[in-house]
Parts: sequence; C-alpha cells; structure tokens
Amino acid sequence: MTEIKKPGFPVGGTPAKPLPETVPVKKLSGDLKRLLEALPERHWNQIRAFHVESDEEGQILATVPLMHRAMKICPSQVIRRLKLKEITAQELDEAYGKLHDAIHGLRQALHELFNLAVAAQGRPGNPNDPARSVTARPPMAGGKVGGAVPAPPQGKPPKAVPGAPAGTPAG
Repeated sequence: MTEIKKPGFPVGGTPAKPLPETVPVKKLSGDLKRLLEALPERHWNQIRAFHVESDEEGQILATVPLMHRAMKICPSQVIRRLKLKEITAQELDEAYGKLHDAIHGLRQALHELFNLAVAAQGRPGNPNDPARSVTARPPMAGGKVGGAVPAPPQGKPPKAVPGAPAGTPAG
C-alpha cells in the first residue's frame, strides 16, 4: 500500500493522519483521496458516498452541493434583506415553504412508486430496517392511499342503530 503524502495542513489547522494501512489507496479516486487528505480522520464518518445507477439519482445528488451552499449562505443574507425591508417575512416563508414542500413531494413520490412496485422501502443490506420486518398489510377499504379506513373485521356483522336507515352500520 502506498501512503498518501499531505501537501499542507487542512482547514482545521492541525494535520490529519495519513490514511491507515487498511484503506486500499490505489483503488480510491483522486477526488476521494484529496477529500480524505483534507479532513481529519475523526470527520470521515460524515462522508457519504453513493453509487449512482440512474440519471434521476445523479440529478438528485447534483443538487446536494447547491443545497449545502444555500443552507450556508442564504439564512444570513435573507435576514439581512428582511431587516433592510428589501423582502417581506411572507416572501421568506413562501420560499422556505416551497423548499420544504418540494422535499416532501419527492419523498411522497418515492413512497408511491414503492407502493406501485409492492416493494419494501428499506435500504438494501440493512437487516435491522423496520420496513424489512413488516409483513404485507391487508388491503384498505375505499381504495385510497393515505387516509383510507381499514376494512371492518370479518367476525361480527355491524350493529344496527335504532332510527337509522337500513343498511348503514353504526358509527
């Protein structure tokens, strides 16, 4: 194994340790080597890597640096503009609301796709994932996803309410 030489100190001010012998340095990409050199080892657990297999995954992951930059820069800038009365609080609320709604909408669309595929929504390879241990649910009455009402139990017929029209179950 070749040990990586650090050109200088990382942003934190203290030098990071060289990559341990357990890391197959020759197999790492140049970008990943530079990232590991720049970060102290205690921050390596914050690194998230993804293997992109579809165009959609790539498009979503391409927005992560933009999201990071926005969450770093925008709060102080919008507060400054709010104090200068260049924007209104309502405009600020609407902008953050759109962002939240877009994230929530993406999550809902993914859950709907999983429901269509009748697939477990857990991450592959995680045996402790609660979605893996859940068995198939019985179909819901009404055919709606979300606010559907479960079908009544099959044991007893529903009670009749005195004075109610025939054929309506007690509520």
